[in-house]
Amino acid sequence: MNDKAVRTMAQMYKALGDPTRLQIIAKLSQQRERCVSDLVREFTLSQPTISTHLKVLREEGYLIERRDGKNTFYSLNVFSPNPEIRTIIGLVSAQLLTRE
Repeated sequence: MNDKAVRTMAQMYKALGDPTRLQIIAKLSQQRERCVSDLVREFTLSQPTISTHLKVLREEGYLIERRDGKNTFYSLNVFSPNPEIRTIIGLVSAQLLTRE
């Protein structure tokens, strides 16, 4: 494995290193799509904090976003062209759901 591949993989896993981000993935695996305001209410965190977590997950390819007027909706990127992302989403979702 070359250095670039190692760095890319490290970034993918680093995005999952925060408990809130893992909880976001779990919630999105239970309900296909959520808007930011729903997640803010569920986590009792500020909107900027939730948006930052969503941005990290989106930039690493775990989430896709859809805008509808003023609302932004997020869902898991289960059809990612990256097979590692699809595998990680499946594993993380399964692990988190079995531990609830």
